[in-house]
Amino acid sequence: MLALDRTATVRGEAWNAFAGAVIETADGDLVYLAGLATWGQELVGRQIEATGTLRRRRIGPDPSGAAIGHGITDDSYVLDDATWRVEEK
Repeated sequence: MLALDRTATVRGEAWNAFAGAVIETADGDLVYLAGLATWGQELVGRQIEATGTLRRRRIGPDPSGAAIGHGITDDSYVLDDATWRVEEK
């Protein structure tokens, strides 16, 4: 379980998702980086370490509406004011 509303360092693989750039942790958690729409193609799949304030909030539309074809059903982990670096192998 990730600690919320405090400075946290998250490590995992960089991926691009519907709602923006994410880090997938070893535990399978997806953590969005606030304000980062995508990772550059050269970073997708690479190991990233990011530090910022970890929060949980809604970041996309509710998919249950009749006019919406996709969305996010629950709140998501978001790293606000993040700085990040690529972890070397």
